[in-house]
Amino acid sequence: MNRRALIATLATIGTVGCLDTLDGDDDGSEDDEPTGSPATGSSTRYETCEREVVSYGEFPDDVQAEIDEAIDGGYEAEEIHLASAIDVDETYVSHDRAYYLATIEADGERYRLDLEADDEPELSPRRFTLENETGSAVTGTVTVRTSDGETLVETDVDVEPDSDSTAASITRIGVHAMEVDLDGRDPVEESVGVSVSSFDGHVEVFDEEIIVSQAVADLAPCPWDE
Repeated sequence: MNRRALIATLATIGTVGCLDTLDGDDDGSEDDEPTGSPATGSSTRYETCEREVVSYGEFPDDVQAEIDEAIDGGYEAEEIHLASAIDVDETYVSHDRAYYLATIEADGERYRLDLEADDEPELSPRRFTLENETGSAVTGTVTVRTSDGETLVETDVDVEPDSDSTAASITRIGVHAMEVDLDGRDPVEESVGVSVSSFDGHVEVFDEEIIVSQAVADLAPCPWDE
């Protein structure tokens, strides 16, 4: 997936970072007006959630309403609160098993939010390292396929004893089948995945077995969901 350049006709976005959260009090004075980013129309209503994917149900109600309208055909307003809740240039919005990319355009003093589904969503690579724990070199092929049979990775491996090598680097979101087919051994197939909660994995080769493992962790809540 090619990350989008955020479309804007006003000022260029500044450095991405956490934004201060408003306390909700407003006496109407000029000092209380949020500054935000003029390029996205965002206020500082929410602190940015620095994740690759945020699901619809995690967002505050007003952001969910923006998402609903954007998916249905586009949302226009003087402020786009989604733009402060996430980094719209880097984060997917997931909803009903689809992954959406956000685009924000400026039109005078108003902004338009559109969300387009990505048919082949990708995250940063999850790398699987083959570790040879035997006394001789291992050779063969490591293949990763999607649930519908598309080959994502096919890597020839040749790893010396007590050494390791990258066997696969996977970016496509989903649960996939990894087949480890080493010379002189029966092939081994295990499920591996790419998600916001998955990490790198290992293919450990022993004399009597091959173990495929991958770490998965619970997600910390977004700062506005704590």
